[in-house]
Amino acid sequence: MILSILIIIFFTVSLAFAAKISTSDGMVFEKVGDYALAENEKGNRIWETLVLCPYCMPSTYSIFGYLLFELIFG
Repeated sequence: MILSILIIIFFTVSLAFAAKISTSDGMVFEKVGDYALAENEKGNRIWETLVLCPYCMPSTYSIFGYLLFELIFG
């Protein structure tokens, strides 16, 4: 059980920082990052937890990680 939780945490944090880096300036998904920043400034705060805040993303992405882990290892 502890190993499962550590695996989920590792992949969740890796995914969150990969998303943050890939949406930075000069990276492959730069336009997504720019769009998220513009939407966040308009007041649409969901983009902050999905793309902009690397400290907020793991809590949001952990839902997807947990569901994927349960789907694979059920």
